[in-house]
Amino acid sequence: MSEAEKKQGDPEQAGRLPVLYLIWKSAGWLLVGLLLALLNSLRWHSPDWLSGVAWLSYGRVEAAVSVALTYGFGLQLALGVGIWLFVRTGKTRLLAPQYALLGAVFWNLAILIAVIGILAGHGSTYRLFELPAYTVPVVLVAYLILGGLAVATFRQRQARETYVSQWFVLAALLWFPWIFVTAAFFLHWYPVRGVVEIVIAGWYATGLKTLVLGGVGLGALFYLIPLWLQRPLHSRPMAFFAFWLLYLFGNGAGILPGTTLPAWIPALSTAMGFFAGFAVLLVGINFWLTADRRWRELRQPGIRFATVALASFLAAGLLTTINSLSGISALTQFTLVLDGLNLLTMGGFFVMTMFASVYYLLPRVLNDRGLGDKSIAGHFWLAAVGLGYTVAVLLGGGLIQGTMMHDPQIPHNSITGFVVFFQRLETLGLLLVSGAAVWYLVNIARLGCSTYCCGTDAPAVRWAAWLSAESPSRLRAETPPWEAEPLVLTAGKPEEPAVEAGAEDESESEDRAAASPVTPPPEEVERPRPAVRRTVSAARKAPAAKKVAPKPIPARKKAPAAKKAVPKPAPARKKTVTPPSARKLTPAPAVKKAAAKTTPAAKKAVAAKKAPPRKKAPAAGRKQVRRTARRS
Repeated sequence: MSEAEKKQGDPEQAGRLPVLYLIWKSAGWLLVGLLLALLNSLRWHSPDWLSGVAWLSYGRVEAAVSVALTYGFGLQLALGVGIWLFVRTGKTRLLAPQYALLGAVFWNLAILIAVIGILAGHGSTYRLFELPAYTVPVVLVAYLILGGLAVATFRQRQARETYVSQWFVLAALLWFPWIFVTAAFFLHWYPVRGVVEIVIAGWYATGLKTLVLGGVGLGALFYLIPLWLQRPLHSRPMAFFAFWLLYLFGNGAGILPGTTLPAWIPALSTAMGFFAGFAVLLVGINFWLTADRRWRELRQPGIRFATVALASFLAAGLLTTINSLSGISALTQFTLVLDGLNLLTMGGFFVMTMFASVYYLLPRVLNDRGLGDKSIAGHFWLAAVGLGYTVAVLLGGGLIQGTMMHDPQIPHNSITGFVVFFQRLETLGLLLVSGAAVWYLVNIARLGCSTYCCGTDAPAVRWAAWLSAESPSRLRAETPPWEAEPLVLTAGKPEEPAVEAGAEDESESEDRAAASPVTPPPEEVERPRPAVRRTVSAARKAPAAKKVAPKPIPARKKAPAAKKAVPKPAPARKKTVTPPSARKLTPAPAVKKAAAKTTPAAKKAVAAKKAPPRKKAPAAGRKQVRRTARRS
């Protein structure tokens, strides 16, 4: 990490407070909604229980459960995960995090007022739009703050290339204000009547469930699954085609044949449902080819949530498409099958995807090593078993209920008693899911406590650092825990002496850099967790050891530069003196040269050298030159 990046800070941690606030508040609303749902489920065991309390009547509690789970948990957590995805994939900071935190506070205040107003009898009767009329403007303003800052953060991203996950999240964030304002205008401010009211209420519920919450869930899956598999997405054009199919036809699906509407409306909704089902099929094929038989890697704790979410998404899309057929919808309409399909879509797909996203992003936002595998595995099995059991009970009971309703010989009282039996069985599933919600709340509270109560960001640690006149920034690690190398203790291995800076030869450092080049890690690779974690709190609780002055290590002396070897002069050859008798009478070389110059051949050679070179005659006049040369 460069010095500029250290001064600027990690973008994920710079605006982490609004994301953490949205995540922790959504966990609280999840627990509140499940407790209210469990309260209503216990009424099937004793109908007279709390019958005299108007605030806790069945209809009001059911509407409060819908608002708490849909807006308090689902949409709030989708906003937090969407903002984090934009910051993570765009490599940028959250724009104006203080205003985002203010918008999150307004959002939770609006949901609290809505739940209290519903229990007081001020709620509406539209499915997934039970908000009282006076809370709609507050919810809209809070969403415009959060959603507007998320879109502005996406626009100022540093990485200009867009990911598939960004498509779905951005479309979901832009889709909600359109359907919300339209539904509020025609259902609350200027209410319509008759057929149009049913169509708008169903259109809003389908868009919120499929395109807003489902869009954020798909965006998270398109980011997490290729990341965990360490493989790129198989086909980007296939994902692009599925994206447009889903957002062009997904909002019009969901109106079953046989409703009190003109016949062409359910027929058109069925056709749109088939196109949306084809988009679901394309998403499944794309993930299957991306995995390339590596599904074993998705069985690890924390990744299992995404695997179950993807399987639930495919099963819900397939079953919803089949249920839109006229022959099947005549059997399943007005039964528990519709509740089972809604739970499979919202609980099996969306909730499990959000759990996987939270367990991945929280350690990175909090700069923490994360939870152990046992804590995440316990939450997973409790949630998966509870949701699977509840969905199986509702689908099986609904099919039997539809078969009994089409039999004219079975009285209506017998059918009602049979349905009550299956709804009593549903209580056990709600208990398991509520236990999973408590487990989830404890897990994220542990992660927060490790940072804000026992870690370097704790107020007690900061206060102790201020009293000791130390800078709080010194207590922070220079590198995140997942980037630090694990501490390996080897017995009997002596430590190497320290070397002063500049003690090595430049040639040796260049050779070492060339032998081991530094390759940066891939952009989105899962970083290993540190083997040993040292916290400031543990260091302060330990008894202070006596300070021992370290012995100065003698500096290594520079090796003297090797002297260049000077070649020794070769020994002079001894002159051999021959006696006069052995000498031959040969002329001296100077005499030979003088004699050679006096010969006529030598004179011609010297004259030829001194004479200027003759110019070449043109090709046409060569014969004439030769004739004149001969005559001369």
